[in-house]
Amino acid sequence: MKADPILRELWRIKDGLAEEFDHDLCRPFEWLKASQEPRGDRLINRAEDRCVSGGHPL
Repeated sequence: MKADPILRELWRIKDGLAEEFDHDLCRPFEWLKASQEPRGDRLINRAEDRCVSGGHPL
């Protein structure tokens, strides 16, 4: 069965992001936090920030 072209595109994007962040689930959040600092307001509101403390995000 041939994969849907939309799903193939989503998988390509997902795989590219995973590779960009070395398959580390905390790194995208750290990148987003760093990019929001110049704005001075919160774009990400996480009740418990386990990535900073070194814990696994899940």
